[in-house]
Amino acid sequence: MTAPPRGDADVASAAVAVPRGEEERPHRRPELDLLRITACLIQFPFHTGMVFSHDPLYHIKNAVQLGAFDVITIFLHIWRMPLFFFIAGWAAVTALGSRTVRAFLGERTMRLGLPFVAGIILIAPPIKYLERLSGRNIKASGIEAPVPPIDIDYGTFLYRFFTRINWFSWSHLWFLFYLLLLNLLPTSLQQSHLIPLDSPPATSLSHYSKPPASSDSSRLSTSPNT
Repeated sequence: MTAPPRGDADVASAAVAVPRGEEERPHRRPELDLLRITACLIQFPFHTGMVFSHDPLYHIKNAVQLGAFDVITIFLHIWRMPLFFFIAGWAAVTALGSRTVRAFLGERTMRLGLPFVAGIILIAPPIKYLERLSGRNIKASGIEAPVPPIDIDYGTFLYRFFTRINWFSWSHLWFLFYLLLLNLLPTSLQQSHLIPLDSPPATSLSHYSKPPASSDSSRLSTSPNT
């Protein structure tokens, strides 16, 4: 007994079938994880060095500054934030390879938006309070001329922090805010009909990384069954 002949639909499915390895979620890149850990660890010597450097744009400063810390902080500052954005971009492309755009946006909103809000409530106020206690006031336009240290309790400061714009600061959380905006870019692409919001992962990336299907494959995939 011979097997029944295959229809055109079966032939089309075989022609456009995706290899099994491409259907699986992408594996973690250990070298990228190591790079991410290294980038996080160097923040400790950088921010510690800023206390002892001559750069005035920091929350608290030691009474004595050393030139050696200027060299360390300048060197680290040249590439530390570009490195973070590079890692974040690589992670975003990898995530889009295994998720729909809608799922990607939801995940990034949870991972970036919630920590940003929590940091504004729990981390930014004490940093600004210590800054003002030391007689400093760093704004978006730069550091204000020497001001006397504030003489108010933390509760009063907290109320002013959230009710007066000239007291508010997002401190080091600016990175999460801008990273969230950059991750919301697919929404603009969807509105421009470049990426459907519910498109499968392969379709989302094929706009950028895969050549168009050949004419033969197109005819096979669209031909009716006979």
